[in-house]
Amino acid sequence: LNEAGTLEADLTVIKLGADDFMVVASDNTRRHVEGWMRRHVPTDGASAISIQDVTAAYGQINVQGPLSRALLEKVVDVPLDDASFRFRDARWVEIGYSKVMCVRITYLGELGFEL
Repeated sequence: LNEAGTLEADLTVIKLGADDFMVVASDNTRRHVEGWMRRHVPTDGASAISIQDVTAAYGQINVQGPLSRALLEKVVDVPLDDASFRFRDARWVEIGYSKVMCVRITYLGELGFEL
């Protein structure tokens, strides 16, 4: 939310490490999100934050719905049950020969994953 109390952007923030985050926004809002972040983060001193647009290096596939877990469990190298992979968990998984960020999240109200 912005200062007016309206929605600034719909995005997901993934914590990759202690000081390392990935922000995922839709393609039609990514420039707005990047611009907003650059205007609002410290750029010097001990609190400096570096922002890098890595959009061209990634793609995204959403696997949503009640059968999404059963489908993905056939191809990923980690268990996806509720205890092992909770809602909003994010971690690198292997699918074949590829390392993929898997986030258990949904905007549909059903079970879902973003790769």
